[in-house]
Amino acid sequence: MSLTTRWSREALRLLQAIESPRFSTRETAEHRRRLMGEIERKIQVLGTRMLSLEEQYQGTYRILVDPYKVYYSLNAAHIEAIKHTRMQ
Repeated sequence: MSLTTRWSREALRLLQAIESPRFSTRETAEHRRRLMGEIERKIQVLGTRMLSLEEQYQGTYRILVDPYKVYYSLNAAHIEAIKHTRMQ
């Protein structure tokens, strides 16, 4: 399966909000880029295998990448949201 991945503004905002007091600005930016690549790669591999169970993301699919849940639809793999698994 070869999908074109698009990120919603909300997903990009949430990705940009990832910070850590333990890492420099450069290290945090590298982590975000690596995370984006891993998310896109995993969507390509898994496709529609994991339907989202959360009511607010009904009709989307979910993958786990590091400690993040990523919700997406397959309208050209449109990534809807990303949040840390400890977030409610």
